[in-house]
Amino acid sequence: MDLTISITSESKLLTTLFKKHLNMYLYIPSHSAHPPRIFTGMVHGQFCCMISLCSDPTDRKLKVNLFFHCLLHCGYKCNKLLPIFEKAIFYYQNSPFPNIPTLAPHYINDLLIPWKQMYLHMQFHPQNNPSYMFQQVWRKIMGCPPHGRRLSSYRNKQEVRVNIDRMVVAYSCLHNLGNNVLYWNLEVQFDTPT
Repeated sequence: MDLTISITSESKLLTTLFKKHLNMYLYIPSHSAHPPRIFTGMVHGQFCCMISLCSDPTDRKLKVNLFFHCLLHCGYKCNKLLPIFEKAIFYYQNSPFPNIPTLAPHYINDLLIPWKQMYLHMQFHPQNNPSYMFQQVWRKIMGCPPHGRRLSSYRNKQEVRVNIDRMVVAYSCLHNLGNNVLYWNLEVQFDTPT
């Protein structure tokens, strides 16, 4: 349960978010290869919890400030955080039911914006070419070729624009010996006496 409930001297219930004393406030780091919508969803999800579970407005402000500073410590820049926080604050202040947030139409339209990037997934090896070389080749051949149309200007069979204007190289680690000899991967065979 992530809720702390207390009773005030006026016999009213007061609720707030419960956090363990040793909570390290670990969020997705800024250099992660997650799509940008994951971060926006995380901010709006935290706002939803703070608005719906914290009954005291002063406590909500403290929680929002703490969340903002925790994201700064995770490596996010202030100029990237402020527009997302302003949008979340504006949305929840104008929500018809502040304790039961609902999706406003403009918020749903923002969720329907198509992706503008593609991902090249590959296993990392120290002798591989650096990621910027893959991105340079992609830009030269597909992204913005010198004597041709950009990829983002093409349309598919349903006449929807291919809205891809950048490529992100996402690395995964190679399997090592430890991955192959974990005890749950080994098949144990027992000899039965005859």
